[in-house]
Amino acid sequence: PTAIYLRLHTLKNIADTTTADTLLPNPRWIAIDSQITLVFSKNTAAFSLPLNPNADSATYALQPDSALASFDTITFYYQKRLQFLSNACGYTYHYTLQNIKSTLRNIDSVRLRNNDVNGNANTPDHVQVFL
Repeated sequence: PTAIYLRLHTLKNIADTTTADTLLPNPRWIAIDSQITLVFSKNTAAFSLPLNPNADSATYALQPDSALASFDTITFYYQKRLQFLSNACGYTYHYTLQNIKSTLRNIDSVRLRNNDVNGNANTPDHVQVFL
């Protein structure tokens, strides 16, 4: 794949011993750096977000339900590296997540689970967000 996405999953509060998904009723992600709004299907817990190859961080605002005015921001800090794919496809960027910071309005905590963002769908999600 030439487009590489950070895979993120929302879960119940980390203090809860279950690992059940937290389905967001009508989620919206807004890329603060590029002013792109990503609207996902209703009642979903899995998200794929693009990272900015022109920067070392990407900031998103998460609105768990577009009917509510409550937002959180999450900033992903990463190193990027140019990766050759093939003569036909050219190059893409792979990323190594280094740190994550978030506000705590709706979010309880954020966990970095897999820091290698390289397009491999067989690896665990990169980030878990506990609500």
